[in-house]
Amino acid sequence: MNGDPDISGGSSDFRPPTSVFRKIAGFLKSFACRLYSFAEKYSIMKEQLLSTVENSRNYTLQVADAMPENGYSFKPSGAGWNFAELLHHIAYGILWWNDNYVKGNKTEWNPPAGTGNKQQLKSYLNQAYDSLIDAVKKQKLTDEAINGVHATIDHVTHHRGQAVIYLRTNGVTPPEYMY
Repeated sequence: MNGDPDISGGSSDFRPPTSVFRKIAGFLKSFACRLYSFAEKYSIMKEQLLSTVENSRNYTLQVADAMPENGYSFKPSGAGWNFAELLHHIAYGILWWNDNYVKGNKTEWNPPAGTGNKQQLKSYLNQAYDSLIDAVKKQKLTDEAINGVHATIDHVTHHRGQAVIYLRTNGVTPPEYMY
């Protein structure tokens, strides 16, 4: 032989060189650091999504609060929904996007009639946001789930912008935008 230790099992005194242990330890340390870094980034991303959803909830409820009860039946000329129906659509949309894109449960778009008074609609909005927040907290955040949260917020923003126009059309100053 050429002086290398017998690693065929013939010698029980074989010990790998210390450098092998150092390499293995270095690899494990690097892997653990990367895993910790990934977990930390994942946690930060989840917190950012939850903060965005909570911000959307707060502003949407402020918009809902700003309209007087008698303005909930207001519908601008040419609009498809009155204010109450618009808020109902926002809440239903949150639930639908959450089911389909955050949770991954494919459901049909089949909204019930958009009815309810101011308090009922605010409650429905809170229920929808609670469901989305709960899903973000519990779900593994896949790319589809993250995109689903962003799509949900985009949908809310679109229709909440319409609700702000409804407020202005009724002479109501909308709440200051929060971000």
